[in-house]
Amino acid sequence: MRLIIPAALILAALATGASAQVSGATAGIVAAGAEGLGQGLGAGITGTASVFVTATGNASLPISSGDTYLATIEGKAPTAMEAARLRDQRLEAARAIAQRFHAGVEVDASGIWRETAKVAPPRPAGSGPPSGGGAAKPAIPPAADEVGRDFIARTTVRFAPSDSRQDPALLDALDAAGIVGASAPSPSQGADDAATDMAGQKAIAEARRQATVLASAAGRQVGEAQRILLLLKNTKGAEATVTVAVRFALTPVK
Repeated sequence: MRLIIPAALILAALATGASAQVSGATAGIVAAGAEGLGQGLGAGITGTASVFVTATGNASLPISSGDTYLATIEGKAPTAMEAARLRDQRLEAARAIAQRFHAGVEVDASGIWRETAKVAPPRPAGSGPPSGGGAAKPAIPPAADEVGRDFIARTTVRFAPSDSRQDPALLDALDAAGIVGASAPSPSQGADDAATDMAGQKAIAEARRQATVLASAAGRQVGEAQRILLLLKNTKGAEATVTVAVRFALTPVK
């Protein structure tokens, strides 16, 4: 029969709000102390040996995940080449600003087209009042002609800040560089799941690696995972972070 101790209740409470209140290091210290007591008691009663470790895994979040800002960068000139050059120059300035604030940059779409305008031609002769007096002839509405204007080269860019506290400074810097129209942040949850799963797998793998080193030093080998507790799950910033506490059974070396 497995002994269930109050330490499990402490760990469950930690796991509930860990992402907002408890760091991975703090959770690991508390979990190690609580589980260490239970591990000793459990081994004394059941006669089974085990090792308890905490580990953290990280995985990069896609740029579209988290808080992102959309902005339009464009160049306008009489020639398409000059418009593209101005657009690319502003795009490089935007990349430099993003690098300064440790924000990700992703180019969504680009295009070049010529701006046109409707211009009415001169009124045709004979549309005004007759020279001999009398009623005026009805005016014939002139057809509007399309006249080409400047070329516009435009690119839509997505910025993903790594620290939301720097969002105002990032937007001010973009505005000062002539990059306007950054939209409000659009948090996304669905894209975080894959990164969180990957971070969890890395955390479990790291926990088993640590347990294997300790078991080898004690002349044992690592068996099955007897208990896995989630201490922290965080998707803020550029990475997903998962911290786990795992108790592995120890078996004699064959």
